[in-house]
Amino acid sequence: MRTIALAAVAALMLSGTALAQQPNQGSQNNDLKLPDNAAAGGAPAQAGIIVSEADKTFVTKAAQGNMAELATSKLALEKAQNPEVKKFAQQMIDDHTKATENLTKITQRYDIDLPGSMGEKHQGMLDKLKNASARDFDREYVTGQVDAHKEQVGLFQAQADQPGKETPLNAFAKETLPKLQAHLDHVTQLQSRITETASSR
Repeated sequence: MRTIALAAVAALMLSGTALAQQPNQGSQNNDLKLPDNAAAGGAPAQAGIIVSEADKTFVTKAAQGNMAELATSKLALEKAQNPEVKKFAQQMIDDHTKATENLTKITQRYDIDLPGSMGEKHQGMLDKLKNASARDFDREYVTGQVDAHKEQVGLFQAQADQPGKETPLNAFAKETLPKLQAHLDHVTQLQSRITETASSR
């Protein structure tokens, strides 16, 4: 009887050891499972980045500025008389299309909403250009570009200069700022030439 009992205990011990060595299928499945958005090819929102209200305001104003640049510059390709103005407008379309793409990637990565429109101020400028005569269009467009780029340079400078903060939005601001400043310098010179031409007539 004692022999039988000892044999039963030994069998139970062997069974327990085998079970302990058997892989845990449920645990393995959990380790390999991808998040739904990652499995679908989407990019999950990044953890550890705090998006402040100031960041959201920057995104809104930067995106609206890009929308306005694209809309007014496409109109300039149709209505501008001066070849230099047309050339500048095409550069604005190229550069601000790229800026829009870069900003959109960041907002998708960090789940930040983009504005649905350019806003009343920019829409007012676009409407003014649509109604401008052929004679006045170049001057109105260039003047609007000077004002818009002064505003954008200030906006991007403030975002880039935030102390102790290194995020993709700040990096985007620092990377884009020199190009915006170059646009401002270019269009300011263009404005001077157009003004001189108009006064000499």
